[in-house]
Amino acid sequence: MHLPLISMKNKLHLAAYLLLLFSALSAQELEVKIYDQINFYQILDAKLSINGQSIAPDHGTYRYTPASQLSIKIEKNGYETYEDTFSQKLPEKLFITPLAQKLASVVAQGKNQNLEITQASSDIHEDKILKNSGKDLGKILENVAGVSMLQTGGTISKPIINGLQGTRVVIMNNGSRLESQQWGADHAPEIDPGMAKKITIIKGADAVKYGADALGGIILLSAGDLPYHGDLSGNLTAGYESNGQKYSLSGKMEGSLKSYPHFAWRVQGVAKNSGDLKTADYYLNNTGSREYDFSATLGLDYNTYGVEAFYSRFNTDLGIFYAAHAGNLDDFYGAYSLGKPAITYDFNREIEAPKQSVSHDLAKIKTYFKSDKLGQFDLQYAFQFNHRQEYSRRRGTRTRIPAVDMELKTHTIDFGWHKEYANYWKSALGANYIYQENYNNPSTQAVPLIPNFASEIFGIYAIQKYAQRKWSAEMGARYDYKDMDSKGYDLYGNFYGGRRNFGNFTYSFGLAYQPTHTFYIKSNVGMAWRAPQVNELYSNGLHHGAGNFEVGDKNLNSERGLKWVSSVHFHTKKFSIETDFYWQNIKNYIFNVPTQETKTLFSGIYPIYKYQQTDAVFTGIDADFSYKIIPQLDYRATAAFIWAKNKTTDTYLPNIPPTNISQELVWHKDFDKTLKSLSFGIQHRFTAKQNRYTAANEMPFDAYYVNKLVEITPPAYHLFQASANADFKIKNNNFQVYLVADNLFNKLYKDYNNRFRFFAHDMGRNIQARIVYKF
Repeated sequence: MHLPLISMKNKLHLAAYLLLLFSALSAQELEVKIYDQINFYQILDAKLSINGQSIAPDHGTYRYTPASQLSIKIEKNGYETYEDTFSQKLPEKLFITPLAQKLASVVAQGKNQNLEITQASSDIHEDKILKNSGKDLGKILENVAGVSMLQTGGTISKPIINGLQGTRVVIMNNGSRLESQQWGADHAPEIDPGMAKKITIIKGADAVKYGADALGGIILLSAGDLPYHGDLSGNLTAGYESNGQKYSLSGKMEGSLKSYPHFAWRVQGVAKNSGDLKTADYYLNNTGSREYDFSATLGLDYNTYGVEAFYSRFNTDLGIFYAAHAGNLDDFYGAYSLGKPAITYDFNREIEAPKQSVSHDLAKIKTYFKSDKLGQFDLQYAFQFNHRQEYSRRRGTRTRIPAVDMELKTHTIDFGWHKEYANYWKSALGANYIYQENYNNPSTQAVPLIPNFASEIFGIYAIQKYAQRKWSAEMGARYDYKDMDSKGYDLYGNFYGGRRNFGNFTYSFGLAYQPTHTFYIKSNVGMAWRAPQVNELYSNGLHHGAGNFEVGDKNLNSERGLKWVSSVHFHTKKFSIETDFYWQNIKNYIFNVPTQETKTLFSGIYPIYKYQQTDAVFTGIDADFSYKIIPQLDYRATAAFIWAKNKTTDTYLPNIPPTNISQELVWHKDFDKTLKSLSFGIQHRFTAKQNRYTAANEMPFDAYYVNKLVEITPPAYHLFQASANADFKIKNNNFQVYLVADNLFNKLYKDYNNRFRFFAHDMGRNIQARIVYKF
């Protein structure tokens, strides 16, 4: 696909224009809705002004640009007029009170949005999600300070929060905890981020409400409230990416029945198709991908009670880079020495073995009851079915038979109660039950990597919050019990597995203080735990997507992590800065390390990795700074620094992200005509060389065998991104156009957190074009 170039009269003007054209991340546009405080109806025609400017509603949705200070005024016949000031952004919902009531004229969710939670957190809103439509979750989150990606080639990525990933990061899909085979480093989250209106990243070990495992943090994907009493609305997005010749199409539509406004609905879907990715110099063969997702929501709301049903299906097929699997020992050493494939081919869209085919179904139903005296009760049942197939190169026609064929079924029941009272207090109680079954299909004609198992998890929790205008406090406690029964047979027909059970308490305590509207500080300390996963206990075979032969340890114990996070935020009309400081001590931290040995199978030769545990400590700083140079020009910089060590051996832990710093310059201007807004900008990202490493934890063999030509961690690198965004309104139709150029100068580089870095470089230049139609 060729993007149009804009001609100028001389080279100087051309260079200046291109610098602007390909350089912006659009100014973030947020949304707020107004509701009746007594009856909970959405009010579609209230008059809202922000900083003296009237905001016209679009089907009841008011859109605005964040600012360091937002002075608002809400007027509506029959309602109290309200005036207040917020910092940075407004709550997503505002509630105004009828004149007949003697309540506060407006109640914002959480009373003070900055103090709503005492955890360090970041939000990604719908405009940025739409701009990155077609990308997976890990790539959308990587621009958040403290969040990076663990990659397996160019097709698989999963988020890392403060150095922790996998099952240590809990992902909530529209109120349901994602339950899949997330233990694999090459198992990307089976979720479409395009279904979300907002993504929230919580960096603390906040496991009290969401269950055990969340030592790293929590990612909340929310589709937003159903539009009861609302009109038909939605969006359609078409996109194309030059690298991989990827095309994508997604859409969302929602509304309610005018004849019966208590009923609302939403449907959403996406299709993606990509071929071989390319570095700056060569193609990464067999890295194509396919993805087809769909979700639907139905709801009934009668103000004091209601019910919602949700269903989603995720399907993906991913090619695994050919060169990550070596045929013999000489090829294996040669691949590491060369650092790139010895032979490459032209672009191909076909996907062949080795590959993955994964589907994930989620069906849930939730009912709720609200009462001024009793509070709100929520009851939810969810069923998830995860089917993972992994294909390897095998003898004859067996290549067409999956070498791994796992089915994971999960039943979840969640009960919750919460109530606000005495103006400042909020209490919450809840209980959870999870039942899981994992089944290995015997038709694979291969020994499963993990055994069949069944597990049960019981959990109860309590949370108490106290929030005034300037400060808030929060404390919570939880107990979980997990019982797991595993049964399998190894290569020699010997039985392995058995019954293990784990139980532990989780707690957290946090404070938040905002003495002025320009400054606040949050501090939270939490204890979380994680039971060893079935792969860490019982693995004994080839992990196809990872390209490793993995061996578990049945005697592993639960991880126990204490994490302290403090966040400081300060802003003026010109600039803002937010810094998170964290320290985490994890007892019995589980990780896998190479044994310096290899295993030869028909499909190739593979390094052997074994799971072990130790005591570990993580320390880090995340910073986010922004400065308004002039009204139309903004500068932003983020940085993340992390130090992680094995306390037992005083060595470094593997797969810890190196220091990275990002900065961007954005020019934005609003217009009143057909062209509503235009923005340009440029982004620079620096990733340092990871010098904090221990060779024995990184290399699957002694570097001597490859004549010491292997660089254990790749050099530092600089990447540039350029973008241009435009918003149009033609009659009542809204259009957004996004142009983005990643790796603008086509840099040949390797990333430390790409697990295939020894075999190949990362992606080269990628020109992306997307158009969004909103109605």
